[in-house]
Amino acid sequence: ADKPCAAVVQPHGGPTSVTGDEWDGVAQYFVDKGYAWLAINFRGSTTYGREFERANHGVWGVADTQDCLAAHDHLASLDWVGAGRIAIFGASYGSYLALCSVVDDPEHRYACAAAKYGDCDILTSWAQGDLVGRLDMERMMGHPRTARAAYTAGSPVHRVEHLQVPLLVAHGELDDRVHPDQSRELVESLRRAGKQYEYVPSPPEGHGFLRREPFLHFHRRLERFLDWYLLP
Repeated sequence: ADKPCAAVVQPHGGPTSVTGDEWDGVAQYFVDKGYAWLAINFRGSTTYGREFERANHGVWGVADTQDCLAAHDHLASLDWVGAGRIAIFGASYGSYLALCSVVDDPEHRYACAAAKYGDCDILTSWAQGDLVGRLDMERMMGHPRTARAAYTAGSPVHRVEHLQVPLLVAHGELDDRVHPDQSRELVESLRRAGKQYEYVPSPPEGHGFLRREPFLHFHRRLERFLDWYLLP
């Protein structure tokens, strides 16, 4: 408590997935640097029963964002975590939730956010993505022609004027699950709104930064970004 640390909340991708008790080299790297790392299983995650897994159906980016904000509040309540030095970072659906958590939070809890190959507009993403992703979205959100209001409510790109913290955006140019146009749309909206952001496109990557050089390049950028805004 005499030297509180910075912290990162990491929602997983999916959303129908789970963070289990398994090795995570990136999390371990930041823990070794002195960060706290909270990998949350928000509503919509598996292993907690069918009701919990379906609790975000129809309310993407709304109900599950509240879980991400609750994660911040939990960390901020700990005397060994610096309440003003908490970030949120995710990939794919986790990226989408990270963006929602800094756009649709009137209290502006997080100090910064990192969004790696995620959606910003789930309506355009439904039109741009591959068949598997589109059918999965329809299974959970319904078809856009019958659920337009829910798609709009779950699309933070329409509300980027509310963003008040720095944002790191990264995307693979060959991504066919979440099309790179999602990050391009986001970056253009941020630019027009005069927001503070960094954009890291990766020409050789698809849905995931899996090759050695793009992987290292992104995580070096992530480290520099988090250190700059969170460390004293």
